[in-house]
Amino acid sequence: KIIPLFSNISIAEKDEVFLKKIYSQLNLDFNKAYYVVGVFGNIYNDSNLRNGIRDIENGNRNKDSMIVLLGFGRISERAASIFQQLQSEFSTRIIIKHLGEFEPKQLSNLIQILDVAISPTPAKHIGKSGVYAALRLHGKAVIVPNNNLFPEYAKEIIDFNRQLELKSAES
Repeated sequence: KIIPLFSNISIAEKDEVFLKKIYSQLNLDFNKAYYVVGVFGNIYNDSNLRNGIRDIENGNRNKDSMIVLLGFGRISERAASIFQQLQSEFSTRIIIKHLGEFEPKQLSNLIQILDVAISPTPAKHIGKSGVYAALRLHGKAVIVPNNNLFPEYAKEIIDFNRQLELKSAES
């Protein structure tokens, strides 16, 4: 029996003051459209954020919108180093910034402004990821760069995604 996954980040009311502060911190115009990508949580060894970023650069999106990649949540020193490497590598094309840790309501607001998320959780652990559950609960598409799900859990993951979509639609 598989234990159902849950999110401890409920959908919060929009906090425009908080969001304007974040945009200001990033030197972004609050009234301008950006393609906002999120990475929530720590970066694991077999995460491949570069592939996820390249998928977004090459994917279906408004090519006129600047890509902004926001990292948020607790991360290790190694993950902080990866963010710095990504900033250097993609600096001419993408704004990349790790914002740090936040309270659940603030996390919800950050998730709500995302166009898409890249999962830092290895695909084989998606079925146990509270971060993934939070992103899906908020109705966000999640790119899993290392798409190596265990086939024996695929049905449960698909069923769970449907449950989260229904919860998101009810909110």
